[in-house]
Amino acid sequence: MASAIRMLQAEHDLILRALEAADHAAWRLEHGQPVPRASLPALLQFFSYVVHHSHRDKEEGLLFSALQEKGLPDAGEWLAGLTAEHEKCLVAFKGMATAADAYCGAATPMPSEGLRWARLARQYTAAVRRLLSREEQLLFGNAKQALKPKELEALAKEFKRIDESAQRSGLAEIMDAFERAAWDLRIVKE
Repeated sequence: MASAIRMLQAEHDLILRALEAADHAAWRLEHGQPVPRASLPALLQFFSYVVHHSHRDKEEGLLFSALQEKGLPDAGEWLAGLTAEHEKCLVAFKGMATAADAYCGAATPMPSEGLRWARLARQYTAAVRRLLSREEQLLFGNAKQALKPKELEALAKEFKRIDESAQRSGLAEIMDAFERAAWDLRIVKE
């Protein structure tokens, strides 16, 4: 059975792929190239569901609580810092989603709205990358030291329940749309 930390690391890898796809879309828009109409909504749906719901639920709802129960020195402080960073990423995401609605919702996408989305997407991807890096250093390192293998396996079981619920809620369709968007956005940068 996979440990909870390995499961979260695998999700981080998937999130990094999505951030790369968003950066590709931003690059296209910044260089006046078209972006497939379905790509931005697919990316946003992925970020909304995976990053800001299921992944965050696993970290804040389960792992943070398990670490707080251990009474680690300064844990409350750095866990609060990670929670605040999650919130900053969510605020950046909402700005990016509003810009995508303006760009994708227009009969003819306006380049200025595309540029606004690109700027906000760059801010979002940078913020999420910083957060993931801090989690890899602070959260995962402390969890590996503080939690026993049995505790990590119990968390992994809870994570699987979240994943099963996500599957029932249509995660497979979200992932399929994300994979199509990621494929459609592949470009060669000069």
